Amino acid sequence: MFLADPSLGFPAGAPEGTPAESSWHAIVHNFAPGLALDAAIIASFVFARRFAGLGQRAWVGYCAVTGAALAVLSFWPSMDGMSVRLAAAVTLAFALVSVIAARLRIEAPA
Repeated sequence: MFLADPSLGFPAGAPEGTPAESSWHAIVHNFAPGLALDAAIIASFVFARRFAGLGQRAWVGYCAVTGAALAVLSFWPSMDGMSVRLAAAVTLAFALVSVIAARLRIEAPA
C-alpha cells in the first residue's frame, strides 16, 4: 500500500545509496513495521501476564520468550542482516498472533 523509494540497489537498477529525501509513502512504509513489532512485543507481555494469572506456566513462557526475542530482533543496534532479522521477527509475531487467536477461539463459549 505504501511503496518504499528505490534505494540500496532495490529494485534492480536503483541507486546503491539512500535518497536524500524520502517520499511520504516511504516514510510511512519505514515507520509501520516498527510500530507493528512494538505492538507485538507489548501484546506478548500482556498475554504472558494474563496466562500467569491463570496459572498456565507454559503459555507464560511462550509469550515471554517470544516477546523477548521480538525485542532483541527489533532493537538490534546493527543494520547488518536487518532483512533476516525483520523476516524472523515478522514470522514470530505472526506465529504469536495465530497461536493466541487459536487459543482464544478454543476458550470462547459456543
